[in-house]
Amino acid sequence: MILCPCCNVNAQTLVIIQQDNSKVYYDLDEEPLTTFTPDDLVIKTQSTTISYPLNSIKQFVYEKGATGVEEVSRDGVCISQKDDQIIVTGLPIGKSVSLYSTDGYQKAKLVSDGSQRTILSLSQLPSGVYIVKADNITYKTTKR
Repeated sequence: MILCPCCNVNAQTLVIIQQDNSKVYYDLDEEPLTTFTPDDLVIKTQSTTISYPLNSIKQFVYEKGATGVEEVSRDGVCISQKDDQIIVTGLPIGKSVSLYSTDGYQKAKLVSDGSQRTILSLSQLPSGVYIVKADNITYKTTKR
């Protein structure tokens, strides 16, 4: 394992840009340590370890900011979070928005009716990390 101390930054969001240009966002509450194995990029905090095959990564960046990523958009679809609500705009009619726990269980799913906003509520879910998938966007967020 190779240690990369220059990447050990105090950041809130890790953005992994994959070879197909899709992006995966990770909200990080703790200072991450970035390391490399011969085949993987490994991001580790005290509570989380994220591992990605290097051959699937085009680029990775840390985005700083007091609130992390406020909004993610791609191809006219936008995902944002306000309090305990995930708000998706621009989703074509019939497309779904799904919410998953980190252990892979689907916690919620809504299908767009073509209205301006599709809203997923996190209010009934326990605190934790969740993954939102809408169209070709994946967004990882934390409910506190």
